[in-house]
Formats: sequence, C-alpha cells, structure tokens
Amino acid sequence: MKNNDYIYKITESIVSIILVALMLAIFVALVIIEWNMMLFVFPFIGFFSLTLIYLIYRFLVVKIYVYENGFFHSSSLIDKHFYEYAEIKKAWDSTKGNKDCFNYTTQDGVEHTMSYRPNQYNFDAIKYMLIRINGEEYYDNYIEDENEYDEEIE
Repeated sequence: MKNNDYIYKITESIVSIILVALMLAIFVALVIIEWNMMLFVFPFIGFFSLTLIYLIYRFLVVKIYVYENGFFHSSSLIDKHFYEYAEIKKAWDSTKGNKDCFNYTTQDGVEHTMSYRPNQYNFDAIKYMLIRINGEEYYDNYIEDENEYDEEIE
C-alpha cells in the first residue's frame, strides 16, 4: 500500500510550522539588530526553537493515512502500523483539553489516541473512519447525541 493511494491524510498543519518559524526569525532578527537584547530575547528563541522542532517532528512522523480498507497510523519513528477496519473493535472521537482526538481500540484491547487539528478536512476523515469501523447507524446516533448536547447548552 503506497502512501499516495490514500483517501485522507491527517497530520500537523504546515501553517503552524510557518507561523512558529516566522516568530523565531523575528526574535533572531531582534538579537542581530540589538545585541544587548540577547538576555531578554533568548528565552523566546529557545521556546520557539523547541516548538518548531516539535511541530516539524509531528508533521513528518505523526499521521494517519486513511484508505478504503483500513488506515495507517504512525505515532512515532518506530511505532507504525496498518490496521484493517475489521481489526478495530471500537472507535470514537473526543476532546481532551483543547485537543480533538481520534481514539480506537484494537481487538486485543489496546487503546490508541491521536490528536489532530480541528478543520473540515480532518473532520471528514474522522467521520469516514467512524462510519467504516462502527457502521452508519452508530455515526447517525452519535451526531444526534451531539446535536442534543448543543441544544442543552443554548
């Protein structure tokens, strides 16, 4: 199975990488222009450097490729696995803090989680996987429950 045969690809946004790199460049430029600002700016340079490395790692390594018959989940450089939809016992999405997460349990009872950026493309990918794993009626009931919860809040 080739990576370019996928239906959806869930990964870190390139936009966040560009924004952090831009902020890092601004702080580095401040140091170049005013060397005596080094003490004030250095913590920001360190923070944005580490954040940039983390985001690039997530962009290159942590991802889900969604195929017609299963999905490939890469959660680290060594933890990569292709799951057929029949191998997944249960799947759901959730919110943990300010992160949206796709969760699934394999037949052997191991629970996996992947956080993703909330955007329409990723929502479509998650919906597709939930329907393929849990069935159409599960997703319809899930949407009805979400709508009832939203109405209660209003």
